[in-house]
Amino acid sequence: MRAPTTGLDLPYDEAALFGPGPQRTFTGEALREIAFPLGGIGTGSVSLGGRGNLQDWEIFNRPGKGVGLPFTFFALWARPEGGPSVARVLERQLLPPYTAGHGLPRTEVAGLPRLVEAQFRGEYPFATIAFEDPSLPLAVELEAWNPYVPLEADDSGLPVAIFRWRLQNTGTVPVHATVALSVSNPAEHDPSAAGGQTVNEWMETGTARGLRLTGAAASTAPDAGSLAVATAWPDVTYRTRWERAGGPDSLQSFWDGFRADGRLPDRPPPDPAPDGREDVGTLGLRVTLAPGASADLPFVLAWHFPHLTNYWNPQPAVQGQRLGNYYTERFADAWEVAEYTLDDLPRLEERTRLFHRTLFESTLPAVVLDAVSSQASILKTTTCLRTADGRFHAFEGCNDEAGCCPMNCTHVWNYEQTLAHLFPDLERTMRLTDLGVNTKPSGEMAFRTLLPVVSGELWDFDPAADGQMGTLLKLYREWQLSGDTEWLQSLWPHAKRTLEFAWQPGSWDADSDGVMEGSQHNTYDIEFFGPNTMTGTLYLGALRAGAEMAAALGDESAAAEYRRLYDSGRAKYDQCLWNGE
Repeated sequence: MRAPTTGLDLPYDEAALFGPGPQRTFTGEALREIAFPLGGIGTGSVSLGGRGNLQDWEIFNRPGKGVGLPFTFFALWARPEGGPSVARVLERQLLPPYTAGHGLPRTEVAGLPRLVEAQFRGEYPFATIAFEDPSLPLAVELEAWNPYVPLEADDSGLPVAIFRWRLQNTGTVPVHATVALSVSNPAEHDPSAAGGQTVNEWMETGTARGLRLTGAAASTAPDAGSLAVATAWPDVTYRTRWERAGGPDSLQSFWDGFRADGRLPDRPPPDPAPDGREDVGTLGLRVTLAPGASADLPFVLAWHFPHLTNYWNPQPAVQGQRLGNYYTERFADAWEVAEYTLDDLPRLEERTRLFHRTLFESTLPAVVLDAVSSQASILKTTTCLRTADGRFHAFEGCNDEAGCCPMNCTHVWNYEQTLAHLFPDLERTMRLTDLGVNTKPSGEMAFRTLLPVVSGELWDFDPAADGQMGTLLKLYREWQLSGDTEWLQSLWPHAKRTLEFAWQPGSWDADSDGVMEGSQHNTYDIEFFGPNTMTGTLYLGALRAGAEMAAALGDESAAAEYRRLYDSGRAKYDQCLWNGE
C-alpha cells in the first residue's frame, strides 16, 4: 500500500491496516526474536521465548537480557497403553547459530531431544504455543500469562508467571503422561557472598504443593531471596534436588530416571548445597488421559527478591541506598506469593481474561491491537519499579544489564498513557514525586528523580520546558480521571509555582505573553530557542489546564491570568509560525 500524502510504500496492505482479524502467529526462524515478559508491575520478569524456553531472568532487581537459569526447563514424558514411552524437552528444537567456544552450554540441556516445531501467538497478557511433533501420542499446547487487571495494581503486581500445559489424547488408547518443570535455585548467585548456600524443600500448604527454593542464610545482595514452583494439581511427583554429581552426570541421572517412567521418586533431605553450587529441583504433574480426553496442567512460578538498591546514580547521597520492593512488603517469601496466587487463581484469571476479551474482541485492526497490547507489557519489565513505599518509578527504558536514563524523566513519560488509564493510582504517585519532591520553591522542576526521595537530593540540570509543562497536563488528566479534587488541592500550590516559573526573568516566557522564547531544554536533549510548536503547544495546554484547575479550586485570579496568557499565546503562535499553507 502506498501512503496517500507521501507516496511511500507501507509494509501493510489496506485490509491489514484497517480491518479486524486474528493476531499473527510465528514459527521457524521468527521464534528466535520473541521474548514475552511474564511478571508483575514493579517485580521484574522472566520471558517466555518463542520456542517455549524460559529466558531473560530479570527478577534480580536489574535488567538481565540473556540471563538464564542453568538446567531450567519443562519436559514431557508420555506412554500410550501398550506402547513405548517418549520423553522430550518441551521446547521447539534449537535454532542457529550453534557456535560457542566449547559447544553449546550443557546448562541449556542442548543434548536432550526437543520438539520438531512450534507456533507462537501473543495476545498480551496471554501467550500460546502450539507444538508439533509426530513422535508424541498427545497434542501439546502451552498457555502462559500473568495477572493483568486494570484498576487493581496489587493484583497486577504479583511476581508470578503462570503456565498451563494442555494435553489432548488424539489416539485410540489411554495415555499416561507427566509434565515436569526443573528449576535451578537462584537464591544466592554470588558464591563468594556470606551464606552462599541454598536450600530446596518440599512444601504443602492448603491447596498449594511444590518446591520452595531459598538461601541458607540472610543476605542483602540484590539477587538474594527465594523462588517457588507450585501447583494445585493433586497427582504430583517431585525431586527436591538432582544428584550432586560432577560434570554432566547430574543431568544424565535425572533424565535417565524421568524418561524411564515419568516419576521422580528419589527425595534427598533438604540439606544446604555446598558453597558455589546451585541445586536443581523438579516438580512433575501426572495424568492419565482416555482417548479424546484432555487436561490442563497448571504451574505457578513465583519469586521474592526484596533488596532493590540504587545501582544507577553516582551521587553519594543516593548511590547504593536501599529502596526495597513493594511486593516484598506484601509477602514474606516466594511460597507465600504462590499460595496467594493459587488461592485466588479463578478470580485473577477471570478478570485478566475480561481485560483480554475487551481488548481483542473489539473492532480495532489487528495491527493496532498488536501494537497497543505489546506496549502495555512494558509495565511488567525492569523498566518500571514500585518501591517499598508503594510509589511507581521508571527508567526511560532498559539496556541489557541496567536501566537506561533514570528516573521518572518528565518529558519521556509525557508520551506514556497506559499507566494513567489502566492503573491511575500508580500514575498519581508519579505526580506526587514530580510536584511534591522535585519542585523547588522557585517552581523549577527537576525532570529526573533521585531515589530514595527522602535523601532530599535533586537532579542538578536545567529544567525541561516540555517535561514541566507536560507534568501540569498530566496533573489535569489525573484529576479528570479520578475526580479527586481534594488530591488536586494538596498539589495545587506546587503546580502554580511550576506553571508560573515560566514567567521568571531568564525563563521561557519572561515577558509573559504566552509564547516561549527563552532556552527550552527538551526531550531531544537539546535546547530550542524561540517560538516552536512542540514546547509551545505544551505550554498553551498547561495554561488552559491550569485555568480549569484554578477555577475548580476557587483560585479565580490565577484562572483569569492563565486564560489571558493562553489567548495571547494562541494568537501569537499562529502569527509567528503559521504561513497560511
